[in-house]
Amino acid sequence: MQRDDFIGCWEFWECTEEAKSKCPVYKVKDGKRCWIYTHNLTPFVWSNPKKNFKSCTECPWYKKMQIKTRTKK
Repeated sequence: MQRDDFIGCWEFWECTEEAKSKCPVYKVKDGKRCWIYTHNLTPFVWSNPKKNFKSCTECPWYKKMQIKTRTKK
């Protein structure tokens, strides 16, 4: 699977089943716009040490989705 084939942030970050069960984004299956639901990283996100940033704008997944959105126009 290529990185562009990811359907949601949970695949990009390789989240565990436990993490997904607690994740508001996974519950609504809207992982291409996770920042809308997490409001700049709610506490559940911090359970993954790879996600150690202060805001969604620092997140590689957020940046990737922003670039994809801009190139579709």
